[in-house]
Amino acid sequence: STTFDWLSRSLENATAGLNAIIASLRLQPGDELLCLSQVYGAVGNALRYHAERSGAGVVSVEVPVPFDDAQKLFDAIAAAIGPRTRLACFDHITSAGAVVLPVRDMAALCRERGVPVAIDGAHAPGQIALDVPALEVDWYVGNLHKWAFAAKGTGVIWCTPERRGELH
Repeated sequence: STTFDWLSRSLENATAGLNAIIASLRLQPGDELLCLSQVYGAVGNALRYHAERSGAGVVSVEVPVPFDDAQKLFDAIAAAIGPRTRLACFDHITSAGAVVLPVRDMAALCRERGVPVAIDGAHAPGQIALDVPALEVDWYVGNLHKWAFAAKGTGVIWCTPERRGELH
């Protein structure tokens, strides 16, 4: 028997989960939220909304198209992380191009710089093999109604023990 020390809860969908994560941040003027150029539209809107409310900003990292060299993306993420970066939000599988991104390595790069990571896994559960704790991210959200054959409006949010108290 394996004991998992993490939190997982159901929710309406991945976008609602990411909104909860972003809304739970205590952003200050000058803080930055990091995302990719291929961020899902509603998630990009949530990032901008919560940033604007607090005087923070959103930094978008260009995803090379076609995506054929992960190192270019890693370099761009590393260059975009600043001392005021409070969250990195990455898609696991991009909505626009259906690219499976190397989120474990992207998260490791952010962790090295003290930046928490939320993964938008809207398209991942049921479509690719998925071991969320092994990704070593702070939060992971996914839709179960797309590829995991669950009822419409079924999603999941996962977070590490360190992040439980701050997630509302």
